[in-house]
Amino acid sequence: MNPEALSFANGALSVGAQPTKIRKILQDKFGSNLISKDLINMKQKLTGNLEDDWSNAVRFLDSLQQDPNNVVKVLHDTAIFVQLEKQRELYKMYGKV
Repeated sequence: MNPEALSFANGALSVGAQPTKIRKILQDKFGSNLISKDLINMKQKLTGNLEDDWSNAVRFLDSLQQDPNNVVKVLHDTAIFVQLEKQRELYKMYGKV
């Protein structure tokens, strides 16, 4: 793929364009014959690995949990609940809103 086409594809993918539409433009404008899976892989490379996001989330939640006044509860594959000390104080003062 020529550098101009690659630059276009990376720019479009980084702002959330659909790989199938990018594929058509690449084919029409640049004569590039990529399959959609190639573009999806390029998008994944640009956005990063979700495993990194999860690792960052775990570190952040762990840092919140170090404060004994915070409550952090993680239900595997379902939900994450966080109640900071300030939120607990407000709930004690006002109850349900």
